[in-house]
Amino acid sequence: MAQKAADPCRNCGAALAPGAAFCTLCGTSVANRAASPAPSTVPLGGSGGQGGAAGAGGFAAPVAGVPGIIPVAASPAAAVLPPVQVGVDPRIAAATALVPGGAGRRLAAWVIDGLVPGIILGVAGGVGAALIKVTPSGNSQVLDLTWLLVLLGIGAVLSLGWAIFQWLWEAKTGKTVGNLLLGLRTTSMEGTPAGVLAIFLRNLIVYVSSIVPTIGPLLVVLSNAWDSNGKAQGWHDKVAHTLVFNVRTGRDPLETGGIAERANFVPAGMPAVSQVSSPMARPAQGAA
Repeated sequence: MAQKAADPCRNCGAALAPGAAFCTLCGTSVANRAASPAPSTVPLGGSGGQGGAAGAGGFAAPVAGVPGIIPVAASPAAAVLPPVQVGVDPRIAAATALVPGGAGRRLAAWVIDGLVPGIILGVAGGVGAALIKVTPSGNSQVLDLTWLLVLLGIGAVLSLGWAIFQWLWEAKTGKTVGNLLLGLRTTSMEGTPAGVLAIFLRNLIVYVSSIVPTIGPLLVVLSNAWDSNGKAQGWHDKVAHTLVFNVRTGRDPLETGGIAERANFVPAGMPAVSQVSSPMARPAQGAA
């Protein structure tokens, strides 16, 4: 009986070896073939089902060449040619490239991050100022600043809570509200989460620079624009050993295995599969 022709690979069209779990030419996995038998049928009596002696119960006695064993693995009939690299899709190269965050985008993210505590303190100060009471006392006036101080205290506590939330969020995920809106991520030098200490040092440098109002923080935040090491690090990044990436136009290292990406792999060779006994085989006539 003629054997069934080998199935083609659904990706490259190469003939698949019987029992193969993946294509040896392109590596595409083949579902549910790990234990498929090599031949399509195996005669249980005689050559091609003809000329065999009848056994007990009317079954044909198996011949010596087929002793009730079905092979489930075989070598390819012809030599397998190695795959040929025909070029790299530029879209793939662009999608896997790392793009440092630009100075303008980073400045905008820093401003956005400062809006929430600024709004909180501004509202608290404005409402408190409106509630100031002026009481005449002889030739002078007494100002009651109670509500102003209370509201500013509440605003300060809320702003501190917001800063702590941003600090921990950025340490774990590289995100702040500004980073999230503008597609930036803060990472370690390996492209992993920067950690609590690194983000603390990074923010501390910016706060200390406020000794010179406005100009100091602006210089620190924009200092990556003239970085000479090719990594677009600001002064605060160099102290904290951090990097900032634009994930809108490039790869996000936090989700793709870091700076070096996830390791590529080649499917390991399939081990030899031992033969298995057919459940339909009958013992030869005269066997003990």
